[in-house]
Amino acid sequence: MNKTKNIYDLIRTNNTGVLSTYCNKNHGFPYGSFLPYVHIHQFDIIILISDIAEHTKNLNEFKKFSFVINEDNYKSPFEAKRLCLQGIAKKTNQEEFRLRYERFFPESVMYRDFADFNYWLLEVKHIRYIGGFGNMFWEDVKINKFEYEIYKFENEILEHINQDHQDALANYIDFFHNKKNINNTLIGFDSIGINIMSDNKNYRINFLEEVTSFDQIRRTFKKLSDHVKKEK
Repeated sequence: MNKTKNIYDLIRTNNTGVLSTYCNKNHGFPYGSFLPYVHIHQFDIIILISDIAEHTKNLNEFKKFSFVINEDNYKSPFEAKRLCLQGIAKKTNQEEFRLRYERFFPESVMYRDFADFNYWLLEVKHIRYIGGFGNMFWEDVKINKFEYEIYKFENEILEHINQDHQDALANYIDFFHNKKNINNTLIGFDSIGINIMSDNKNYRINFLEEVTSFDQIRRTFKKLSDHVKKEK
């Protein structure tokens, strides 16, 4: 797996991290706190915060941020994969961002009617990845246009799979996560995998191959389904 896929995998497998912003109130000392997030586009993430939150006050003055994501399941904290995202934060209330966030965090629907809660897009410019001893590097973001285009078709893909392929979702959850459940919802799709909501828990499943074109999407799902049926 190359450097980019390592970064994708860590960002898209997890959904919580620590946001740090420049705190002018305390003479520029970084202010950090634990936040849920949803991945979008290439390396970018979406967060939901209140206008009265310290982060909002800080970002309104200084748009730069860092966001640390740590591997959840590890034998030793010294061996855990982790990364730091650095970039520019932009307040946004685009409908596609809200809908995607609510699919991953259904409980966030309650904040729709709160005028002082807003979505922020954290646009990543630089990444520091640490994958273990001797495996660490800096990566400057190089835009992959397909990673942005693919999300325009996400809702169509989710609707089709959720309506016509519930059996496949059940097989994925059973095979990759050893969980038997017939009521599953595909909530996210990207170039290297999918996210399935099962019993109110988000499960990540990676494809056997990376999707690099729209013509490849159907074949990639079929290859994953065939693999599961063969190995079960």
